[in-house]
Amino acid sequence: LPTTGIADFGAVFSQNGEHLAFLRQYQQKKSEVWLMDVRSRSSRLLHAVQGEAPCRMSWSKDDQELLLSQSDRQLLTLEVATGLLRSQLHTDQKALAIHTTAQGQVLAVIGEFWQYSVAQYQNPLLVDTKNKATPDGSVVYPSSRSIFAVQPNPHSNGPVALYSERSGQRQIWWYYPDGRQVQMSHFALEHQVHQMVFSPNGRQMAVAYGDEIWLLSAEASPQMV
Repeated sequence: LPTTGIADFGAVFSQNGEHLAFLRQYQQKKSEVWLMDVRSRSSRLLHAVQGEAPCRMSWSKDDQELLLSQSDRQLLTLEVATGLLRSQLHTDQKALAIHTTAQGQVLAVIGEFWQYSVAQYQNPLLVDTKNKATPDGSVVYPSSRSIFAVQPNPHSNGPVALYSERSGQRQIWWYYPDGRQVQMSHFALEHQVHQMVFSPNGRQMAVAYGDEIWLLSAEASPQMV
C-alpha cells in the first residue's frame, strides 16, 4: 500500500479481485477512503470522511458501491464511480462486522449481545406496585454471548461462519440454514482470529489464528497447516 499518511488499514478486495479499497488515517481523526487498481498499483481518493473512520467496509455484489459502517450507527453506500455517499439505514448499535454475500445480501454484526439481558417487569396496571414480590428489573436471562466477526458462505445453502464468545473463550461457529449451530474450533489459547475464508465449494474454511493457519471442515477435525 502507499506509504503516505499515518496508517493504511481495513483493505478489502472487490468481488472480481481487480481493485482494493482501504482506509487511510491521518492525525486529528482525519481519514479517507482510497481505491487501488491491483494490476497497475495506482490509487485514487474516493471519499474524505467527516468524523471518525468507518468501522468496516464491504463491496457490493456488482462492485459498483462500497458499503460503509460508521461509528454513528449508520450503514452507507459509496459509489465507486462518482464518490456519492448515501445513508441506507440506521442501527441501534454500530456494526462490528459487515459482508456482502455472493447473492447480494448483506450480513452484519450489530452491537454486542453481552450488553443486553432479559429482565422482568410487572404490569403496574395489574399488580400492586407497592407490594411486589419481585422487584422490577430483576434479570431473568443474563447474556453471555458476543459475536465479533461474520463470514458469508459462497453458496446460499451453506453455513455462515461466526467468531463468537459464549463460554469465556472465542471460537468459530457455523450457522446452517436449517437452524443448526455447530462449534467448529476448539482453540485453547488466547489468540486472535484475524481472518476467516471459505473455500470456493463452501465446505472448508481457512482461519488465521494468531500466527497459525488452521483448516476447518465439516468432514474432518480441525487441522493446523
